[in-house]
Amino acid sequence: MAHSGAALARPNPRDETGTDAPAAGLSFAQERLWIVDKLVEDKALYNASMLFSIDGELDAAAFRRAFAAVVRRHAVLRTGFAAADGRLQVVDEAGFDHVCIDAGAFGSDDSLLAHRREMAAAPFDLERPPLLRSTLYRRGERHHEWLLTVHHIIFDGASIDVLLQELVPLYAAECAGAPSPLPELALPRKPSSARNCRCSPCRPIARARPCRVSAAPR
Repeated sequence: MAHSGAALARPNPRDETGTDAPAAGLSFAQERLWIVDKLVEDKALYNASMLFSIDGELDAAAFRRAFAAVVRRHAVLRTGFAAADGRLQVVDEAGFDHVCIDAGAFGSDDSLLAHRREMAAAPFDLERPPLLRSTLYRRGERHHEWLLTVHHIIFDGASIDVLLQELVPLYAAECAGAPSPLPELALPRKPSSARNCRCSPCRPIARARPCRVSAAPR
């Protein structure tokens, strides 16, 4: 899963729009995470939070549209998991959770950090997708910070590469009023979200190193 033609989900049939359609079942690792979620008290144990520092002028509306386009392309980003008839089923949800916040409204960096930690630690209900939260903090005219929190059942370490490889050109296209430059997705050959990997809790945001990226020129 290291190129823009890969998908973030396990093998799914494609619908008429060229995006991933929901899968009928789960991978072994996803089933394992679902069971663990039911057993542990800390429902945020497998939350993964990433903070990106974005330098340069940013069109927040175009950024939201580009992120929405990525979510549309990958069914796993809209997926939840519920028990029915004795087996786990995929629950598909068309929406996604993204907000843009003026960081100055928090009054201090400590208050802003507390809000980030709250967003990162808020648990997901695996039966109620989407299992991701996207928060864009406006720090100034030419500086934003983007906090993305996802549950590990739909997102693994390699997923972030695909996400950024798609988000950057989609954002540039949105700024230019151009159509998507990305090809339709090919069927992935292996599960790529929580795929047969060692399931260990992700690091909390307080210990994660921010990643610095640049906004597309306008």
